[in-house]
Amino acid sequence: MQTSAIVILGAFLSAIVLGLPIAHSMLFTSLVFVLAIGQGPSALILTFSRLMSGFSFSLLAIFLFVCLGVLMNETKLADYIVDFFNLAVGRIRGGLGLVTTISCASCGPLTGSAVGTASAVGSVMYPQMIRRGYDSRFCTVLIAFSGILGSFIPPSISGLVYAITVGLPVLGVWVATAGVGLLYLALLSTITVILSRRRGYGSLDEEVTPSLLLKSFTRALPAGLVPLCVLGSIYAGIATPTEAGAIGIVASVMLGFFHYRTLTSFEQIKRVMYESAVVTAMVMFLVCASYSLSYVLTVTGSIKAIAHMAFMLTTNKYLLLLLTGGLLVVLGCFMDDTAIMVLLAPVAAAILVPTGIHPYHLAAYFTSVCLIGLVTPPVGTVLYAACAISNEPLPGLLKDIAIYMVPAIIMVLIITFVPSVSLFLPKLLGFV
Repeated sequence: MQTSAIVILGAFLSAIVLGLPIAHSMLFTSLVFVLAIGQGPSALILTFSRLMSGFSFSLLAIFLFVCLGVLMNETKLADYIVDFFNLAVGRIRGGLGLVTTISCASCGPLTGSAVGTASAVGSVMYPQMIRRGYDSRFCTVLIAFSGILGSFIPPSISGLVYAITVGLPVLGVWVATAGVGLLYLALLSTITVILSRRRGYGSLDEEVTPSLLLKSFTRALPAGLVPLCVLGSIYAGIATPTEAGAIGIVASVMLGFFHYRTLTSFEQIKRVMYESAVVTAMVMFLVCASYSLSYVLTVTGSIKAIAHMAFMLTTNKYLLLLLTGGLLVVLGCFMDDTAIMVLLAPVAAAILVPTGIHPYHLAAYFTSVCLIGLVTPPVGTVLYAACAISNEPLPGLLKDIAIYMVPAIIMVLIITFVPSVSLFLPKLLGFV
């Protein structure tokens, strides 16, 4: 079995070195397995039946939530929420940085992704912070590290992909990551306010009256109710995650067309559908390819061999978690979080859950560390989204990136050794 694991790992790494994309590398490894066992067409059909098994009703949720996030950006619903928090807390010293973090946490459920959240909130907050004396490099890093809150707070596409890949209830994974997201929000907000005050950054200078604040809240409320409707319909048993995604799309279209009047042309609908299809195609190709590779790893006993090799290093579950986290951070420097999840989440679950780590604890931990990769050079996709807003070169951001890595590392250490952070909400809501 160890020989099979080494051969499969070697084939996969060889494909990566040759420059093949992650999904193609997984399919290449499956093909090597077919040729190695020498069973010809029958094995090929069996392997690719796993590939085609990815087309299921539950996976339709990926397209629907991607579409919901794109639609939220197109209809500018997040802007109304950002405006409200800007008026509510923007006047305190360093308050605009705090507005950015809170707005990303609040708009995350509308976009479902870290890149979408950073783009939506950053495009609104960056000009305001610059006008009030904030350093451009600080703003860029703040937007990037706040943007990953969009994948912590449900409904998120990252949690959805993890749940489907590992076979856990989607809502349970979302609730587990939400607890970690609140912890990260507190840590991120604290360091942002401290840095803003030490560096003398300004605040919102316009007068905010109670009537103006109430008007802004009333305008933002319908947009804020969309994610509540999505999550509420799932938790109440009214809808599955797939059906809840459709409910969110209908609600967003109605708000954009009738209430906010930001959805006014068929060209906007076409743009939403096109962007959603492109993103979904990439995610689904990864998911389906991972199904094929997971089948190969299972039938060859490679997962057991990998687990045996891991246990030769240590049997302590917390050390195994930290080793897994270190591997994820390294991979996150070069790979997207979705690719890492579909590749390693099933293997990590098969190895770590039997050691006594709760599946929801692992879900929150795995997702959190993968999201840190989104703000880690050289392939931090959220970093590049933030740089696109500010036009700042990446090398000039390294000092502030190092500073903002501190709360991220503290978050990972806390959820590693204090499982109740990720399990509190699942227990409260009856998932544990």
